[in-house]
Amino acid sequence: GGAAPKREAIYWHYPHYSNQGGFPGGAIRMGDWKLVERYEDGRAHLYNLKDDVGERNDLAAKQAKRVARMRGKLHAFYKQVDAKFLQAKPNGPQPWKP
Repeated sequence: GGAAPKREAIYWHYPHYSNQGGFPGGAIRMGDWKLVERYEDGRAHLYNLKDDVGERNDLAAKQAKRVARMRGKLHAFYKQVDAKFLQAKPNGPQPWKP
């Protein structure tokens, strides 16, 4: 019922797989915009939640500057919290890291 907290962004860090079908990734929400970064391969997806609450229309290719700005803030967050990422299995492929 009170005033919304004053913050520039909300961050997520989910560095593992889940039995519900989740994938390792991170995300940042700034206002109506949400950027999702996949840790398996580094792909980024961008959504305008005001217009696309179901996250069906990926705008990353059309909004490259916004992706770069939001990704920069997300990567700074990873450093700030000393985020951990996927580790390679012996003789396995090296996973993506920011």
